[in-house]
Amino acid sequence: MSSKLPSESAIQVMKYNDLRKECRLAGVDTTGKSGALRDRLVKLWKNKRAEEADKKDSARRLRHKREREDETSGGGGNNNGNSASKRFKKSAADDLICPITRDLPWEPVTAEDGRVYERSAIEQYVKQQKSAGQPIKSPVTNEPIGERLVPLHQHRSLIETLIESQVIDGDLAASWNKRVDEAKKMQQLLDRARGGDKKAMFDLGYYYKKGLNGFKQDLEQAFSWYQRAHEAGCVRSTACLGFAYFYGRGVPKDQKTGIMFITMAAAQGSDFGAYELGMKLAIGRGLPVNKKEAIRWLRTCLSGSCQHQHLTQMGKDEARSKLNDLLNTASAVEISD
Repeated sequence: MSSKLPSESAIQVMKYNDLRKECRLAGVDTTGKSGALRDRLVKLWKNKRAEEADKKDSARRLRHKREREDETSGGGGNNNGNSASKRFKKSAADDLICPITRDLPWEPVTAEDGRVYERSAIEQYVKQQKSAGQPIKSPVTNEPIGERLVPLHQHRSLIETLIESQVIDGDLAASWNKRVDEAKKMQQLLDRARGGDKKAMFDLGYYYKKGLNGFKQDLEQAFSWYQRAHEAGCVRSTACLGFAYFYGRGVPKDQKTGIMFITMAAAQGSDFGAYELGMKLAIGRGLPVNKKEAIRWLRTCLSGSCQHQHLTQMGKDEARSKLNDLLNTASAVEISD
């Protein structure tokens, strides 16, 4: 499409004078009210888009024709045929990949530049442009674009068909199939969690918190699953619920409620709960400083005797360092059990 003609979404919000100006530049009738001018420009926009699609289709058919000719040239030699087949597969893949990720888009969308992108990639690109105070421009054409994205379900269906028929293979197909397997595991985990499996609920909370295993980072979802797991009796989730409340992760910040859940988890055998409680007592965050109790809970989280162990190695190192500091400065009474 001509870069001089605005996108359809831009045309829809133009005022009368701007519409007349664009009609004049496009060489169409400038008489009439805003609605008539807008209809002319939109029609022209769609016609140009269709023309470009036809050109691309014609070029693709010509390329395929040449590749078929290559396959039959040279007396039907295998080398020529294999070379043409590889070129065909590469061409098919190049038409489908996201220009940002250089991979097949799992959630394909089309932006206002007419290109197909992975939704998360183009959304992140737009976010970065806005954060930098820059006008949003196409990553491909560098022309101004809006934020409107249109889902392309047929694009994904085409990718699946081409992979199943091995038109697309190699690393692109392997990457896609890995995501297919990942999606199946995600669904299985969701099904178990919805069925009342408290471990699956905890795992979902963790994956949403960290943005792992195919789950997009979503702190509100993480909190929701931790809460459901806590209600189902998962002590590890009780500790994570306390952390979320204390720091305001996915829920409005509430330090008192956070301390309540952290203390509950520590008492029920969570090494992470014991770590959080010990650190807060050591530095006086959310609780008055109490070196004796801080030493007790930090020793507990490092003892290896906690029934529910989910404290990271980094947490253990921090607990050990803080415990050594406390032991070096505490009195005999504070150190004693």
